Amino acid sequence: MKHISFLFLLFFIAAVPYGCQKNEYKIESDTKCTPAPVSSREPLTAVPVSDGMLAFTSVEHYNQVREKVQAAETADLMNWQNSFNFKSAQYYYHEAIGQLCCPDSEDANMPAIAANYAGKISYSDADQDINPILPMVTTGWLVNENGEFKVGPSLIHYSNQFVISVVDGSRTKMNAAIANPVNNPSNGVYVHPL
Repeated sequence: MKHISFLFLLFFIAAVPYGCQKNEYKIESDTKCTPAPVSSREPLTAVPVSDGMLAFTSVEHYNQVREKVQAAETADLMNWQNSFNFKSAQYYYHEAIGQLCCPDSEDANMPAIAANYAGKISYSDADQDINPILPMVTTGWLVNENGEFKVGPSLIHYSNQFVISVVDGSRTKMNAAIANPVNNPSNGVYVHPL
């Protein structure tokens, strides 16, 4: 039973990471985005932080927070995360973008900003452009700079290529799965390509 519910979690997490590019939108389908009605926007509440990552108590808790994040605006999400001393991958991206000084000198300023946020944002020398570590907007607000969060005892890791879930939350198993992303259900390690 534990494996079936975890497979559902893995499928759900992997199936919905890509949303609209603006956080104030709700997903109606894979291709159509519409603004969320203001009346449906509920306030975000603090999420426990454990080992530097959000620690959701259950799949239902994760889904509730995710839905609220999808309907929230960037400034609200940054204030929300400041309120409980957590910075997500998207937080670092927006913080870095906010440090761009002047439209005429942005290109000169970007390498310095990228150096200050090394490992927390993505920077391309060729394009001289700053990007979030993960292209998934909503999920980016829920993962730390390493692309991780917890759901119950499970440890979840996002990269640009995979979502990896370790049922028992073992850091050793996660590190091994990141180094060699191979599905290993008998060891409680699930790897899903993105």
